[in-house]
Order: sequence, then structure tokens, then C-alpha cells
Amino acid sequence: MGRSRDAGDRLVEHEAPRVISFTSSTLVGRGLAAKAGLKGLALELGGNGPLGVLNDADLERAVECAVFGSYDHQGQICMATNRVIIDDSVIDGFVERFIEQAHGLRTGDPGNAHAHAGTRGATPQVSRVSGRPRPRCDSRDLSLRQPHPWPRRRDACGTRPHGQARHLLGADRKRGGTGARVIP
Repeated sequence: MGRSRDAGDRLVEHEAPRVISFTSSTLVGRGLAAKAGLKGLALELGGNGPLGVLNDADLERAVECAVFGSYDHQGQICMATNRVIIDDSVIDGFVERFIEQAHGLRTGDPGNAHAHAGTRGATPQVSRVSGRPRPRCDSRDLSLRQPHPWPRRRDACGTRPHGQARHLLGADRKRGGTGARVIP
């Protein structure tokens, strides 16, 4: 098909598609918006990956997926789980299991079969994650965060409840690091 930028541009500019749905960076999204004209756009930008957990979910499986999505590749991939949108009726059991499972993860050399996650690889990434403002809470959200960008302990993929609030500052932003925001 050719290079993605060439094929993508042709597809977006062609008369056949009436809606463009795409997941990518904000920069690519702006380019698509400029080329799409009057076509509908459904964009997921910045790698802000949500995971939904309904009241009839298998909580063990949901927690397994959330922890993997939040900590795999140190949270530095476009498909990382940055937020978990969850039914109020199952949030307590989910959070309890999530914290337990996250505390069991070990950081270290990603080539080591016993390490679940490596440490953050570059100073700009560390600064970006650790320099983010802490969430401001106003009624019922929970933020689960890695305590330090360069873990010093084997169980350093820990989580820290950040208070409960209905709206969370930054829940719509890409994290670029480990942890997930749990939003009822």
C-alpha cells in the first residue's frame, strides 16, 4: 500500500469516506483535521487509552488487563491504559485488587523474565511524568500512581490512592508513564 503518510492522505482526501476514525498523536490529528474538510472525524489523540469496566465485568480479568495496560512498557506506548472508567458498584473491589496486583510487580531489566516493568529510560520522560501537577479532586475519583519515576525497590510499581473525586484534572491527558486514573 505504500507509506502510511501517503496512503493515509489519499484515503482522507478521497471522496468515498464520509467519516475518518483514527488513533494517533495530536500532531497527526491536526493534519487530518486540516485535510478532512467536511468529513466527520472520530479521533483518539495523544494515546490516552481508556478501559471501561461495567458492573457485570469479571473483576479479576479487568484488573489483569488494567495493570498490564498501565505498567507494560512503563506506560510509554500509545496503547497504554491511562484511565479506567468504572461502574460505581464495582469500584471498591476493583481498586483493592488493582493495588494488590500492582504492588506485586517488580521493576528491573525488561530482559529479565522476573521483571514486569523496566525503569523510565530517559530524563525527559522522567521530567514529564514527575513534573505533572497532582490531580485536584472535587468529589469521587481515584488516582493510582507510581511513587517515583525511577523505582528503587523491587515492588516499586506501587500505587498511591490520591483521594476520591468525580472530576480529575488531567484525566484527558496522555501520561507517558505508569499508573492509571480510576474514574467512577
